[in-house]
Amino acid sequence: MKKVPFFNNVFAILRVLNADSVVKITGSILFPVMVIICTPFLLQTLHYDGNEKLLWWYQHFIGAYYCNVFVVIMLFLFGYLVFNSTYKAALGVAGLSFIVGLIDSQKMRILHQPFVPGDLLFVRQSLLIAKQYAAPVIGALVILLILVIIFIRVRKGLCHFPMPPAVRLVSAVVYMVVCIFIIKNYNYTIDSLNKKYKVCNEFWNQLGNYHKNGFYYSFAMNIASMKIEKPNSYSREKVATMFDPWTEDDSTGIPQKNFSPDVIIVLSESFWDITKISTLKIPHDPIKHFRKISSKYPSVRLLSPSFGGNTCNVEFEILTGMSHGFFPAGMTAYNQSITHPVPSLVRVFKENGYRTTGIHTFNQWFWNRTNVYRHLGFDRFISQESMDKPKYKGFYISDEELAQQIISTASKNDQPDFIFAISMQNHGPYDRKRYDTLDCPVSSGLSAVADLELNSYIQGTIDADKSLKMLTHYIDTTRTPTLLFFFGDHLPGFSKLYEETGYGERIRTDTIWAHTTSSAWYANYKLKKFPDTLISTCFVPFFVTELAGVSVPVYYNFLNELREKQPIFSLTHRNSGIVKNDSSSLYLDSLSRLSRLYVYDLLFGKQYASRYNNLKNYNN
Repeated sequence: MKKVPFFNNVFAILRVLNADSVVKITGSILFPVMVIICTPFLLQTLHYDGNEKLLWWYQHFIGAYYCNVFVVIMLFLFGYLVFNSTYKAALGVAGLSFIVGLIDSQKMRILHQPFVPGDLLFVRQSLLIAKQYAAPVIGALVILLILVIIFIRVRKGLCHFPMPPAVRLVSAVVYMVVCIFIIKNYNYTIDSLNKKYKVCNEFWNQLGNYHKNGFYYSFAMNIASMKIEKPNSYSREKVATMFDPWTEDDSTGIPQKNFSPDVIIVLSESFWDITKISTLKIPHDPIKHFRKISSKYPSVRLLSPSFGGNTCNVEFEILTGMSHGFFPAGMTAYNQSITHPVPSLVRVFKENGYRTTGIHTFNQWFWNRTNVYRHLGFDRFISQESMDKPKYKGFYISDEELAQQIISTASKNDQPDFIFAISMQNHGPYDRKRYDTLDCPVSSGLSAVADLELNSYIQGTIDADKSLKMLTHYIDTTRTPTLLFFFGDHLPGFSKLYEETGYGERIRTDTIWAHTTSSAWYANYKLKKFPDTLISTCFVPFFVTELAGVSVPVYYNFLNELREKQPIFSLTHRNSGIVKNDSSSLYLDSLSRLSRLYVYDLLFGKQYASRYNNLKNYNN
């Protein structure tokens, strides 16, 4: 293996030149050049799950291509300085790109969302889920290993162009200075590139962002957005008086009861009405009990902040009344923000004299729930680890077991209970055989994978519906006044079913449809009627406290008015046009700014707004 010094005497090089050396040197130069040029196309091929859109991307977003090349060059230079070899640097860039591109393609296939910087914080969660995809992961690793072996053999015919120590040291210093400048002036750098190459950072629409701006550059732009910027109007004086107009407001109209009902909230994993895919012919209704009680009792349609996954974002909105829309793409409050006690729906019930319990039929560390639930105010957390010989069905603990855990907890009547429970049985993936028998097998006429996804999901939904029936039966037979709220957190993440039924494009373009789930209320006492409407999940705490008849903090008065003015409160859906009442956009903007101030202050600021969650400010 011949090494050509980077700054050799030109005449010395000419003396040894021959046909073979010319070929070696030419190939040695072309290899890293081709890696740099082709890497953005490789990533887009994996992202699009094919190459039919590559020409369209290059023709319409040439500026974005150049920005991706810039990122690849920076990665290549880093590898060159580390390995002191152009060959190894190029090979490292190619290998890294293949791995992250594969991750992105799998996330797109299952969740229809790209790989973003925030996902790097969930390696443990991702590896656990990846166990269900052992075959494609092993296949990809085998392909990568074969490519590495090929490149190792090819390298014998290539030059590495190592730098002399002095040149390498100077280059490293220059590279570090450039990187420090970019980091300290990240927004300026990104804005300058965007302006020069006419790139639009669609931070509110990451699917479109990656489609148009390429993987590496979109990923780089999202790094800049991981930091929560302090609102310009943030100050002690502003926050200390922000909710004063609602302090004396009793608009919630909470009826005072002479009893404190048990409150059970069940987040049913991926629970959704699969019959909304009209092209499927499903002979049996998989959610007949849910449909029965939702027609008799109050119900609302929920606009979820998630699709196909990230249950913790839905939990965050349900349990805090704060909108996750203020967070950058890929960021979750559970892993990055709830690091101290936070006002929550849990604390509202706790300070109304309730015993508060969280139940989840999975690992307690998943989504950092052990720490988060403590900060939210739960008295105890029952997880998979603390269950004695729980019943499994398929990959996970059954929904029947969850219902039994809830009933067992609620049956202890020494004080009223607030129970927040999360199921796991119907969690993805759905394209692996998980049930030995099916209650209502369906022949979809689609591919084998899509058919497996459909039947696995339907069985999980049937079992979730059965668990709901168990809970309503318990409520009917207990003497304890009990309120139940049952809802789905997001649509299921299918790898094939949406596309093969013609709903893939709707998932990508109709965000309202793709994020709408159902819910149902049930109680053994009379409930207030309200219209079936579409609301963001951050407004659920208002409905729970209203139907339970408990006292609420001042913040809930504000939350109620915001709900009345803008029932869909999300940056992702801000152009939906669904606004209740004819309020001016200026007033809505002011409410939105107050909500953002509240979220920033309690999670990232000085907690000046804590006084609006104190007992002394509760309406009685």
